[in-house]
Amino acid sequence: MKVVESLLYDVPVISTSKELEGFFSRNPTGGILIANLPAAFAGHINNILNNERLLQEQRWQAEEIFNHNFSFKHNALKPNRVFNNV
Repeated sequence: MKVVESLLYDVPVISTSKELEGFFSRNPTGGILIANLPAAFAGHINNILNNERLLQEQRWQAEEIFNHNFSFKHNALKPNRVFNNV
């Protein structure tokens, strides 16, 4: 839930690949940075803190991931897609 909440508020996520298992049907293209080692995790934090452009890009991508996967509008239309394909 913390990942989804972060995406809701357009906050870039730094996570391990283990934490994201089963979270997406396909690999996210941005908004979520994956780091399985402490040094890589720290590196992602430093990069985001020191690069305003990277921060803004990750925030935009986080918003896109949320809107595409978790928004009410997206999920409200799923039953229609199912029933239209029957």
